[in-house]
Amino acid sequence: MSKFLKYPALLLCALLALDIAPCDASGSPQLVAVVGGGEVQTTHADHVLMVAIVPLAKEVGVPVRARGKSVELNVDGSWLAVTQGDLLAREERAPMMTLTAYPLSQRGTLYVSAADAISLLDVNASVQGKRLVVDRRAKAAESEGFSVRELPTPTPLPTATAAPAPVAFERERAAPAGKRLLGTAQVQMNSSMLDRSYNAMFDGGTDKVHASLYATGEPGSRLGIGGTVRVGEGDKHAAVGGVSDPLYGNVFSFGGGNGFELENAAGTTLSWLQSPLNNRHVAAIGRRTTTYNAEAAYVSQMNSAPQVLVGLQQMSVRAHGVWEREAWVGLHGIAGGVHYRSDGRLYTDARMGFAGAGLPLQPGDAPTQLTAGYDFFKGFGLRGGYGSGRGQQSTFLAQLYGQVGATNVSLSKFGNQSSLSVNVNTSRMNGALNYYRAPSFAGFNSQLAMALPRGFLSVDAYAGSLNTRDIFADYHLKRESPSMSIGLEDLSSAGQSRIGPTIGYMAPVTRSLSLGLELHPLLHGNGMRFSLQQALFQKIPGPADRFLTIAAASRSSSPLYLMIDGSRDRVLTGNPMRLPIPSGSHYVSLQSADGTLGSPEEKVVDGTPAAITVPLWPIRHVSGTLRFAHEGLPAGSALPPASGITVIVQPEGIVAQTDENGAFDFPAQALDPDSTIVLDETTLPPGFAEPAAMQIPANGNVSIVLKSSKNIQKVIF
Repeated sequence: MSKFLKYPALLLCALLALDIAPCDASGSPQLVAVVGGGEVQTTHADHVLMVAIVPLAKEVGVPVRARGKSVELNVDGSWLAVTQGDLLAREERAPMMTLTAYPLSQRGTLYVSAADAISLLDVNASVQGKRLVVDRRAKAAESEGFSVRELPTPTPLPTATAAPAPVAFERERAAPAGKRLLGTAQVQMNSSMLDRSYNAMFDGGTDKVHASLYATGEPGSRLGIGGTVRVGEGDKHAAVGGVSDPLYGNVFSFGGGNGFELENAAGTTLSWLQSPLNNRHVAAIGRRTTTYNAEAAYVSQMNSAPQVLVGLQQMSVRAHGVWEREAWVGLHGIAGGVHYRSDGRLYTDARMGFAGAGLPLQPGDAPTQLTAGYDFFKGFGLRGGYGSGRGQQSTFLAQLYGQVGATNVSLSKFGNQSSLSVNVNTSRMNGALNYYRAPSFAGFNSQLAMALPRGFLSVDAYAGSLNTRDIFADYHLKRESPSMSIGLEDLSSAGQSRIGPTIGYMAPVTRSLSLGLELHPLLHGNGMRFSLQQALFQKIPGPADRFLTIAAASRSSSPLYLMIDGSRDRVLTGNPMRLPIPSGSHYVSLQSADGTLGSPEEKVVDGTPAAITVPLWPIRHVSGTLRFAHEGLPAGSALPPASGITVIVQPEGIVAQTDENGAFDFPAQALDPDSTIVLDETTLPPGFAEPAAMQIPANGNVSIVLKSSKNIQKVIF
């Protein structure tokens, strides 16, 4: 092993041996996330509000499925996977979004940060103190006719690539009554000082078919066509176009190309890929699960003999992080790689790969990387790192990052390039500023989109070395509908400059077709921006009612109502009674008209099960206070704080947390008379053990006094 790899390898082994990663800093669960009247379990980790993603997705109507320590969400036709200890949300293993906090698992429930939940589910929500309030209407733009394109998520490791794409406003098009929005097709032509191009795109589909296609071109160059067409859901699918590289991992670090991919429900894959680097071709067959990926591939590329590769990639999630390893055997060499990532306030990310020279390698393959960081407190931290790969020079990273409210700031030194990045994202403003400096160039670019009382303001600015700049600002007179826009543009290049006005108009041609035209100055003459946007709709068939036979196990002196998803539907005139239920997934229960009796909720999917019998339990509002007694404590010692202790009603699993006064409260609901109250021992201060289960009182008022012992000394009902 060369000196180049020796010391990073020793350091990696030392990190793994010492297991440098703090314990899971998660708090205790509580019912504080409100969704249209419902409640979803949350917790805290390092002062970050974490939300149970599965029930939240169900509340807002996003298809979701749990797979071990991973959760998959169907957003806009694509399945995004979120995994405990993985900071990346992935689509078919390809990174799609960087999360702001590591997902964590508690008692079999996966939690993500409130900010990540909002981005992943694409909903309109806000964090109000310790509560996450989510609007069932999803996007605010549907009610206001206005939205902001989401800024790229800040990544933990900055790269030397170009700045993020400009921010722009896009008018949301609501589907007409009785129709479903399938997608959008758009054609755009630009003629400006820095960009003369033509492009077209289509994005849309149904639950089982989705296409994202584009075409770009410039004068004097060939038309570029790309994108992906995907048929099927989740694991069982076929995809053509841009697909992930079956070799991608800790040895082969380039992630994708053009080709096709087939996968069945058992996880068996068949794929073919052409990579743009070195014209590499890969034909592979493999097997994927949540913990391993086995591949057999035939690989050919320029300057390398064709050969067969067999590889195994494995991943395991541990209490402190994620551990990955892989091995490849080829006709002309072997390769291997390891990757360890820990979470917590002190975190590490170490990766090392090696490969024989006879394997089909590309620049950057077989990397050696080490990153370590520390979060001093919420929203502020420091990280540093080292990285290298085949055919690449060693690069060092140093970064200081912080967050204040809706503003993210990072100061980075990556190799010989320094950069400053500021991002602001609120419900009314979305902006980014990036400044970068390297030995041969310096410059900045920024984007700002701001909602005003009647219209919105959009600003794009670029300035670089050699007095090159393009600063453009325009104001759209209306937000709710297409309208005129006016602005100003300042241009400079090669010693020439010009400033001039811009004028444009976005007009509806039909209900689903819009035409936009904008004139702006160039250094010589004038330019034009032209766009044509077509929304595609599908008629929605009327909902087909299913039928459910429901019966109460006991009698009630007050009329009983059928409750569907928490709302009253109709009164029962018989017991049992056959009633229509809308198609889809719903939670049904019974509740007496006088509000004294109710039943637990039962899930019914498309009328299955067809008949249920539910018990009628008293509706109780359980609340109380928990406090600590001085008895048993050393003289003069202070009492521990009474806040943050988790109180649970079993077997329902309903959770509440004590506040700073030790008070706790459960919403009024139907409870089994045999239900008990327990405390979560992991949330008790040191020296206090989990008490025995207590029967819930008839009047719902509970007073708990804890002494420094392993039992509750006094319980008063």
